[in-house]
Amino acid sequence: MAVFSCTRCLKELPEEAFSYRSGRLVRQCKVCMSEYQRAWKARQPPERLAQYAERATERNKNNPEKRQAQAKAWIAKNRKHNVEQIKEWRHKNRDKYNARVRENHFKNRDRVSAQRMKRKYGITLEGFNAMLGAQSGSCAVCQIAPLPGKKLVVDHNHKTGKIRGLLCYQCNSAVGLCKDNPSILRRAAQYLENHNDEHSNPVLYPAPQPPIQDNSMVQRI
Repeated sequence: MAVFSCTRCLKELPEEAFSYRSGRLVRQCKVCMSEYQRAWKARQPPERLAQYAERATERNKNNPEKRQAQAKAWIAKNRKHNVEQIKEWRHKNRDKYNARVRENHFKNRDRVSAQRMKRKYGITLEGFNAMLGAQSGSCAVCQIAPLPGKKLVVDHNHKTGKIRGLLCYQCNSAVGLCKDNPSILRRAAQYLENHNDEHSNPVLYPAPQPPIQDNSMVQRI
């Protein structure tokens, strides 16, 4: 592993701690460069910073493909360093990170839900809405529409990953607790029918009796 010396902090650091500019290694490490840039920005008037930001925006608009390619290359090259920095920041700012996650979730609930469905089930939001319309907006099992603010969940085969339909939370949990086994569900339905009070005589159990008090023990005490 190549080791270089930072010209600012004079530390011997691996190559991942440095960045490249125009194909050449920057001899100041990333930490020192970040500190230098923050100090430089603090010394600049707001008008000049606004001009720089406007110029950067124009450059990105004129060369979007080049900018995207540079960003992807930089992320791929510094992935390990970035992941370590993110983990360290999350550990130091746990409450702030959790607050940001909650805020982002509530602000972009539909987008977060669409990303989760695409990542977990391979279905888009348009596909979800099409399935919901085919089911008339109700659960495929109980045929009851969800309450306002609630959504149906995607039910899938855990072995093949194939999507079966949209269920409410209760029906999806029931199917899962029955191990996705139709025989168990059929026996459960037959069990309920056999023990329905309207069609069978309920079994009456005697009421529990209070415990018998031992008078001899009371007298001894």
